[in-house]
Amino acid sequence: MGIYVRIEKVLETGAVVRYSFGTGNGKAGMVELRRKDGEVVLMEPMLEDEKMHHFERAAVKVFRAWEKGEFPQCLEWAS
Repeated sequence: MGIYVRIEKVLETGAVVRYSFGTGNGKAGMVELRRKDGEVVLMEPMLEDEKMHHFERAAVKVFRAWEKGEFPQCLEWAS
């Protein structure tokens, strides 16, 4: 079974960028990226993501964008 995660920017400040993440079916989770060091912190878990697979993929996509100096409005993970 594949995994799809849609990641959308909801807040951007000088210090952090927050993204919601989910599949579109149910309650989304929230991650926060620290601009200074790229640390991604889970702020709110996604409903039905007990094993944290969706969070891990969202964190990777957000971190990889940060490495490029990018803070896109929307990202996706599909596998």
